[in-house]
Amino acid sequence: MITHGTEESPEPRQEQSRAQDPAVESDDAVSSGASTPEPAVEPAVEPAAGPDTEPAAGPDTEPAAGPKAGRRPRTVPLLVGALLLGPLLGAGVGYSIQAGRPATPLPSLHIAAPEYPATPLDPAAAAEAAPKPLPIDGDLRKLLISKPDGADDWDNYGHGDGSGWLSVGSKAGSYGRADTEFRTLVHEGFRRDAMVAWTKGGNNYRVELIQFDADHADSAISWTAGESGSTLDGTLHGTYRARTEPNHFADSTSTYYYGSATARHGDVVMMVSIYSQSQVSTDELKDIAEQQWKRLI
Repeated sequence: MITHGTEESPEPRQEQSRAQDPAVESDDAVSSGASTPEPAVEPAVEPAAGPDTEPAAGPDTEPAAGPKAGRRPRTVPLLVGALLLGPLLGAGVGYSIQAGRPATPLPSLHIAAPEYPATPLDPAAAAEAAPKPLPIDGDLRKLLISKPDGADDWDNYGHGDGSGWLSVGSKAGSYGRADTEFRTLVHEGFRRDAMVAWTKGGNNYRVELIQFDADHADSAISWTAGESGSTLDGTLHGTYRARTEPNHFADSTSTYYYGSATARHGDVVMMVSIYSQSQVSTDELKDIAEQQWKRLI
């Protein structure tokens, strides 16, 4: 019987009793010699296979074996839940603790009125109490030592105008390659050079205070940090040295012995130079450098 396109499975046939089995004759039939006609057997109708048809389960039918579905692990959901619940619980506990505390009072908005002196300030007293400018910001010529007794003025080999100042051009001209030295001094931030020069006993002496621009204070460091020689006590990177080998004047075959001392105070470089026909005395060189350094600081 077919209903809504689904074929019903036939009911299982009941086994015939031994008395109805045509293959077995009863004792009565044998004895009477009568034969029992065989019942007509109808062919069994098998249901047609369809897409929605499943085989009927019978007493001898075993369920098909297949893999059992495993249980999903619950560790990940528990961890995610703990991560989400932890901050919420912490925030709730923190809020409850803070809510139970007393309110912190705010500071007063009242600002005290400024107090002014009862009498006008004395300008002279104010100027005296004000910080004094550094000596190196004033006239550097006032910080130079004086030439010793019995010494004559020296023209610094023709470089200078007698004012006590050396311009960048005059300073560069005192070197062999004046054009190169001029560009170097300008690049290094050369500002001014105060000088005193004298001659005595056949030797020529020159003491300078060379100052650089505030933006080029590192130039003063480079002028003194690279010098070698004996340490000049009490100075910053101060050294003094008397050369043992003679030097040649620029564009000349004449020779001379040279001694120099350098030290730095801020952006000012102290330089002492001695030109002599014989070996320069280190004691004399050191003494002049110490005198000038004391006036600079």
